Amino acid sequence: MSSPRGDVTEAERTMRRRRIVVRIVLFVTIIGLGLAVVSGTLGMKPGLLTHTDDPIMVGGSGPGGEVNSVIPSISGVNYANQPVSVPTGRPVVLLVVAHWCEYCKADLALMSQGHAAGTFRPKADIVIVSTRHLPFLSWPPSEALSLDSVPFPLIVDTDSSIATYLALRVTPTWYFIDRTGTIRKVVAGTLSLAEIDDEINAVTRE
Repeated sequence: MSSPRGDVTEAERTMRRRRIVVRIVLFVTIIGLGLAVVSGTLGMKPGLLTHTDDPIMVGGSGPGGEVNSVIPSISGVNYANQPVSVPTGRPVVLLVVAHWCEYCKADLALMSQGHAAGTFRPKADIVIVSTRHLPFLSWPPSEALSLDSVPFPLIVDTDSSIATYLALRVTPTWYFIDRTGTIRKVVAGTLSLAEIDDEINAVTRE
């Protein structure tokens, strides 16, 4: 039997509360699914956020990233969409970093400070590779890495293809490459300025 007009029973109040709860749960679920889809899409296609093209690699020999293998020709763009290429015919250091990696930020800051002070003048070209983008974490990458103060060129590894080729395990990782394009040493982790110079000197003597 229905209640008199204007007189709401406890059962009806309970039913209304349940309907409100169901609507809230549905709303939260839909929002959660939407965010998951967006996050997944951006995680697979970070270029939608970085607005950069994928790097291009041509040639190379041997297992990627291993000592005595020859790196391919690598070209791409920085976060300002300016073209950047890894130099050939002279010693090069590839420093692979991630924008969310605190150790990477510390290494970049150390090199930038040393360069500004005139105490770090490497005898090889240093090219930074920014890879493995995580949308919305320490974003945007150019600010997270303080690139305005970094005096070395950077290639955006938008699709992480460079990291995949190099079989990258951790960041930062340093690849010391001689004038023939051959990787002579791989170092994972942070390095002091003196250690960087020592490794470069070893490569340039070969």
